Amino acid sequence: MDAPETQENLQELLDYMLSSCDELRVMIEGHASSEGPADRNEKLSKLRATRVKEYLIAKGVPAEKIRGAVGYGSRMPRVDEPSAREMKRMTPEQIESVRRQNRRIEVAVLKDCDV
Repeated sequence: MDAPETQENLQELLDYMLSSCDELRVMIEGHASSEGPADRNEKLSKLRATRVKEYLIAKGVPAEKIRGAVGYGSRMPRVDEPSAREMKRMTPEQIESVRRQNRRIEVAVLKDCDV
């Protein structure tokens, strides 16, 4: 959570949640790339989501606005990751670029503010 882009995204989310109506409800969803064992990816994605939830609450977001934090592991990729055969033709940087897109946090709005 220390990367500059991550900090900017967290600040944007924090600002939104602090300024939104009391009725707003969200779910923090963690995701992982497919490298490594599935059970490890589940735990890692859950940990990512939990850390974001804890961060938001520590910064003043009312806990009731966050319904929960869930980890999906690598079950819901944003992009398809290369096969072993495809990876042989890619540089490590290219492989990491693809995997990085699947290591993410998403925030699902469960109940939005009535406008």
